[in-house]
Amino acid sequence: MFKKMYKWLDNYWYHYKWTTIIVVSFAVILTICIVQMATKETYDITVLYTGPHIFIKEEKLSMQNALSSVLKEDNNNDGKKTVVIQDMPAFTPEQAEEAMKAAEEEGRTIIINSYSLEQVTQSFSQEVLAGESVICLLDRYWYDKLISNDGLTPLKEVVGKEVEGAFDDYGIYLKDTAFGKFFSAFDVLPDDTILCIRRVGIGSLVAGQKSAQKRYESSKRLFCEIINFEYPQGWTE
Repeated sequence: MFKKMYKWLDNYWYHYKWTTIIVVSFAVILTICIVQMATKETYDITVLYTGPHIFIKEEKLSMQNALSSVLKEDNNNDGKKTVVIQDMPAFTPEQAEEAMKAAEEEGRTIIINSYSLEQVTQSFSQEVLAGESVICLLDRYWYDKLISNDGLTPLKEVVGKEVEGAFDDYGIYLKDTAFGKFFSAFDVLPDDTILCIRRVGIGSLVAGQKSAQKRYESSKRLFCEIINFEYPQGWTE
C-alpha cells in the first residue's frame, strides 16, 4: 500500500512539480495578504511632522493619544477615534551640524546621512502633492517651502476667525497654543514647530476627489478642535 502511494506521489511530483509549487506559493502569498489586511490597524486622520526631531516609539504614541483625545469623529466607523503621526525627520545642513555637535558634547554619536535634504525634499513634495496628511507640524524651513508654493490654507479660512497668537495668516507655533502647552507630549519638539494646514493637492483630487474632500473636511474639524482647545477647569500654565 505504501509502495503504491509512494509511486503515485513520485509520479505526481514528476508531472506536476512546478504547478504545485506555483499554486502553493500563491496560496501562501494570498494567506499572508489576508492576514495583514485583517490585522492592519486603521486610523481616522494622519498628521504630518517634518523637522529635525527623530521620534522614539513612546514619544509618537503619546502625541497620537493627545491628538486622538480631541478628535470628535470616528471617520472610518471602526469603533475607535485614532490619529497617527507620519513623521518625516528632516535636517537642514545647519541643523545636522548642530545636532551632531550636541550629541558629541553628550558623548553620543548620531548619523544623519539617511535623512539627506534632497531625499526628504522629494518625499515631502510627494506627500504634499498626493498624501493623506492635511494637518502639519513643520520646521520653519519646510513651512516656508509650502508658503512659497501656495500650499497652505489661511487659518481664518479654516477656523472662521482670527487665530490669537498666530505669527502670520497661515501658521502658529504649537507651543503658543493651549493644546501644545497642556499636552506635555509635545515638549520634545523644537520650540519653532509650526502648526498649519495644507491645501488639498491636485494629486489627491485626481486620486479620488470624494474621499480626499471628506478627509480634508475631517482634518479641518480636528484642526479647529486643536486651535480652540481650552484648558480643563482649574488647570493653570
